[in-house]
Amino acid sequence: MLTDLTIEKINAKSFYIYAKKYCPRRSLESTALYKYLDANGLRSVSYPERADLIFVYTCGGFGQDEAYSLLTIQKALANRSSQVIVTGCLTKINPDKLKAYRNIIIIPPDELGKLDSLINAKIPYTSFLTVSTVSGIHELYHGSRLSRLRRNIGLNGNLVNICSYYIKERLQHKYFYLTMDTSFYRLEIAKGCLGDCTIVQ
Repeated sequence: MLTDLTIEKINAKSFYIYAKKYCPRRSLESTALYKYLDANGLRSVSYPERADLIFVYTCGGFGQDEAYSLLTIQKALANRSSQVIVTGCLTKINPDKLKAYRNIIIIPPDELGKLDSLINAKIPYTSFLTVSTVSGIHELYHGSRLSRLRRNIGLNGNLVNICSYYIKERLQHKYFYLTMDTSFYRLEIAKGCLGDCTIVQ
């Protein structure tokens, strides 16, 4: 977790954010984080290798999303000159999965106000909680195209599986960029799970 000792060591000028673009809540929250960092004088960079701070906004709703989140943390840690900050729902859903990673700062999404001290913010994080457009974030790391293909279709995948996987990836890519239109907004109407789903057996 975030400590006073860690806070004193951060002197960041640039940042890079990984998040799940196709999750409405994650994309809104990570965009709020982007706007907050930008307003406080940190510069967004196009490549994680050039960032002083790398944020990994994890997703833990499904096994595949959790795997992508952990893979992204590993990729971020490969940049030894960057400080990696992990947030998002995996910090709440399955925090034990993060214990294996050293040299990361873990800040649950409802505690991101602690960043005010971390970056010596002039404008507090709470000023950016009502964003409704998505921008400035990068998709969670999925690995190489070959590794993604293997994970999604298995080693014995036939031509039909390969084609359907390719179409699915292209549609997701297209969907996200279509929703980047400035006339398109996402509105958050609730936080968390009601725990009242119908179970079909």
